[in-house]
Amino acid sequence: VLRKRVVAQKGRDVKALDADVEAAWRETAERLRQERNVAEGLLREENRSVRDRIAEAGAQGKEQKHLDADVEAARRAAADRIVFEKKLAKAQLNSENRVLWERLGQQKTSQKTALDQEILDARREAAARCESEMAEAEEALRAENWVLRRRVVAQKGR
Repeated sequence: VLRKRVVAQKGRDVKALDADVEAAWRETAERLRQERNVAEGLLREENRSVRDRIAEAGAQGKEQKHLDADVEAARRAAADRIVFEKKLAKAQLNSENRVLWERLGQQKTSQKTALDQEILDARREAAARCESEMAEAEEALRAENWVLRRRVVAQKGR
């Protein structure tokens, strides 16, 4: 009995809509679906036309996709010439380097040793000078610290 009453009470409950409202909902849903289908169709058509224009522009473009055989042969010849010139320059550089290394090897070993000895002596002198300066600076700091300690002790005694 209660169930029959609830079924008969259409329109009073939030979940139970009357027939007019349900029909309006269905009409709205159908209209929206049709509008969406029309919009998708228009978008599809526009995309197709854009793709066609792109394909047409690619076919009639200013830039050729394939070069003439003469142009390709000239490009290959230029590339081969560049590779040859680089190899030639590298060989020449290696030859010059070899000559320079031979000259260096022919120099007297005493000159090399003397130069190296001069550098070593200069380094030793600089290290000794630096060490003596550091020792003097440390001695000056020790003396200064001693004077400061004496002042602190004298002030505490007052």
